[in-house]
Amino acid sequence: MAYENSLAFRLKNCLTTLFEMEEALAGSRGWLLMKNDFAMLRQAAQHLLRATNDGVELAEEDVQRIEEAAARFLKELEGNLGYLSPEKMQRVLQ
Repeated sequence: MAYENSLAFRLKNCLTTLFEMEEALAGSRGWLLMKNDFAMLRQAAQHLLRATNDGVELAEEDVQRIEEAAARFLKELEGNLGYLSPEKMQRVLQ
């Protein structure tokens, strides 16, 4: 049970980081391109979190895949796309 709780915690932490990024991106030059994607991500996250609360088990591989995808997304925003100022990026990653 503790293992499942740690997976759920990691998943929630990852999603929280992404949604904090959503708030930081609002109003940036890339926001309009990503607005619908974040809405779909929010719906999927709510469905997934509800399912875990209802007893659906998480797999380590699935959580790792989500964490890796989130890390790649944050890295792209930070380095390649330049959507955020360094100050905004630092605030989100803290």
